[in-house]
Amino acid sequence: VVERGLPPESEEKSALYTFVLFAIVAMAAYFRFSGLSFGLPGTYHPDEVAKFNAIMRMYESGSLDPNYFLHPTLLLYATYAMNLLLHGVGVLTGSFGDTLILAGRSVSASAGVLSIVLTYMIGKRLFSVRAGLLAAALLAVFPLHVTCSRYLKEDSLLTFFVLLSTLFTVYAFRSKKSFWLVFSGIAAGCSASVKYSGMMSVGIPLLGALALEGRWLLRERRVWCALVLALLAVPVAFLLCSPYVVLNATKFLHDFQFEQQHMQNGHLFAITPWSQYWMYHVERSLYQGVMAPPFLLGLVALGFFLRKQKLPGLIVIAVLLAFYFPAEYVKAKPAPQPERYILPCLPFFALLIGGMLQNLFPRGKTFLFVSAIALLSPLLRTVSLHSDIVPDTRARMAEWMIQEIQEGSRIYIDHKTYSPRFPRGQYRVTYASSENIADGLELEKLSANGYQYLLLSSLWFERFFSQPRTDQVVRRKIERILQEGELVHRERAKSGTYGFHNPELLLFRLPELEAQ
Repeated sequence: VVERGLPPESEEKSALYTFVLFAIVAMAAYFRFSGLSFGLPGTYHPDEVAKFNAIMRMYESGSLDPNYFLHPTLLLYATYAMNLLLHGVGVLTGSFGDTLILAGRSVSASAGVLSIVLTYMIGKRLFSVRAGLLAAALLAVFPLHVTCSRYLKEDSLLTFFVLLSTLFTVYAFRSKKSFWLVFSGIAAGCSASVKYSGMMSVGIPLLGALALEGRWLLRERRVWCALVLALLAVPVAFLLCSPYVVLNATKFLHDFQFEQQHMQNGHLFAITPWSQYWMYHVERSLYQGVMAPPFLLGLVALGFFLRKQKLPGLIVIAVLLAFYFPAEYVKAKPAPQPERYILPCLPFFALLIGGMLQNLFPRGKTFLFVSAIALLSPLLRTVSLHSDIVPDTRARMAEWMIQEIQEGSRIYIDHKTYSPRFPRGQYRVTYASSENIADGLELEKLSANGYQYLLLSSLWFERFFSQPRTDQVVRRKIERILQEGELVHRERAKSGTYGFHNPELLLFRLPELEAQ
């Protein structure tokens, strides 16, 4: 049975709901844009460096060929354009390179805020205004979505285009006008041009076509035509947004195959889906990314809509699972933030919660009470994390060391990006080889080589304790340092480490060798 659109309600157009939506969007913008320049001019996120280099190559050469295809290029172009725009209107000043990372983070933050609006619009048309508002509010405060909206990375922009494609599909379903599927296909192609996993969006217009007819086999000619055009629009939009995958095909194939092998071989160590019972991201990403009450409500909502077999809920579940299972399937779940791979699932998880509560409590105060419970925990966690963005533990450790550690001391540091930066000439610093950080990471060996201090960052060493299938030899090396090393100073944030923010930093004094 095809479910018809919900009858309009006078309360949907009320000033109260408009005000609530505005407040949600304003809150979302505050959490995502405030503190956006953290760590600059340094780089606290190593993946931002590759994006910076690719865009600067385009800028300096006057070409739109980034010569970089480990990811598609829409984020690079959007960052390039955003930097020019913000310079043009006078928001940013300085050289193009000086403001580039901040402009790229602004793209992610903008996509994150707009995703809140799209989530509301989807929820409103699938369930109700209140369901849409609750889903938007949840996404606005989910710690994982807030955190990923601050980086020059693909995940926030990918989620935006997945939601946009879904919104057009919902338009087609509710209005019974199949031409919306073509727009869904265009948005799906854009999502694939942000990140290769966005190609899963090709199923969204197909899902819309099935929902239009309410059966597995399509029979109407108009639906068939719209679906064919939508599926053709996917590769067209992809190529328009990433044209150099064709124009620089040799480099594209090289990088694409490298990234494909990386996904299959794993990052440092492979984490197979069956070894985690296909639940790695449920336990390690989703729970921490949304917090306990929404997590439990979302799992109940998943079962609720599967049991009810209601088409709006099934549409949401289908898109959620389309992005969840590939994230589980790939063996690369790279610490310190593997949870970013399920970011496109979060708005649909929130929509399930809003839809279920609307179905269970269509009227009265119970809906508001349960909604408040669902929102409180992620809101408090996001407020706590936000309060610790600046200064980052790396800045605090650098400040302490400059005051307490003698100038010119020799210091061995495990990872350059995950650790403090010092004024030039302050210390004689050696960074471990990025290819094999653990090689030579022994107290006596470092002392013999003339080092006086060892600095470790949890963004590197914690993965050997928190991730499954780790290198036990390296883990034992770290355990020995933690147990036997002379800890001089520790820096950690009150809210803890999350994403690429605020690693726990440990400074050890190395033993002095006895004179022979």
